[in-house]
Amino acid sequence: MGNADQVPELIREQQVCNDLRILRIEPRHIYGLQTLPDVHRDPIDRIMIGQAIGEDLFLVSVDSMFDRYPVRLLWSFDTIAIGGHVVNLFQIWNCSRSHL
Repeated sequence: MGNADQVPELIREQQVCNDLRILRIEPRHIYGLQTLPDVHRDPIDRIMIGQAIGEDLFLVSVDSMFDRYPVRLLWSFDTIAIGGHVVNLFQIWNCSRSHL
C-alpha cells in the first residue's frame, strides 16, 4: 500500500467490491477472550478471533498460528465457488486492483 492516505480509499473500494462490512468491537467479542488458549498474545489477532467466534464468521488469514484457536478458518489461498465460478480468495481481496 505504501501511503497511509490511501487506506480510506482502499477500504471504500473493498466495501463495494467485496461487500466488506466493518465490525465494531462489541462486548460479546471480548467476553470469551480469557478462555482462548494462551498461544499468542497479539491483542489485534485475539480481537479478530473473538469477533469471528462471536459473529459466527470465518477468519481469513495466511498465519498458521490461527490453527491453534477454536475458530473457523479460510486460508487466503483457498478457492471457493461464487456464482458458478471457482475463484481464489486472494483474487477476491484484490478484485478492485485486478478488475474481477
